[in-house]
Amino acid sequence: MGVGVGLGLAMGLSRRVEAFFDTWVVIAITVPGLVYIVVAYIGIGLNEAAAIVAAASIVTPPILITVREGAKSVDAKLVDMARVFRCRPSRILMQVVLPQVFPYMLAAARSGLGHTWKMVLFAEFMGRSNGIGFQLHAYFQMYDMRHVLSYTVLYVGVMLAIEFSIVKGLEQRVFHWRPRAALQ
Repeated sequence: MGVGVGLGLAMGLSRRVEAFFDTWVVIAITVPGLVYIVVAYIGIGLNEAAAIVAAASIVTPPILITVREGAKSVDAKLVDMARVFRCRPSRILMQVVLPQVFPYMLAAARSGLGHTWKMVLFAEFMGRSNGIGFQLHAYFQMYDMRHVLSYTVLYVGVMLAIEFSIVKGLEQRVFHWRPRAALQ
């Protein structure tokens, strides 16, 4: 998330940075996730670090693209006004740019969290000797649908707990000032 947000902000706010990294981002998002997992396992070994590196490599480009688009949508007039009032660049970033980009960052976090869990599960399925993915693989080989579904329910339950206890709480705290949507 840190790499995706940092590079996404840099690309969205600087044409030079975007021009330098744009082709690499397209390549990174085009390579299939399975390739990242296989390369990580071959290069690092069949261990947890490889699964983490593979999942991060798969999830970072979409996070980066979402944040980049958010940074591109920053209202330039507000930035110009802050400059007229001689605000420091750090203050402009913290009080003008980031509040406008934060909805994109939160969307990227939600999406990234879900994709990360899926990729870690897949990486465990392919080459680990523990974890939910390993358990799913073991029960799949035994054609044990009851256990496959029970691990799926556990997985979904953990994701829902994270969403409602952490992500929604953060969203409510940060956006408490926003009016409710008219269609609710």
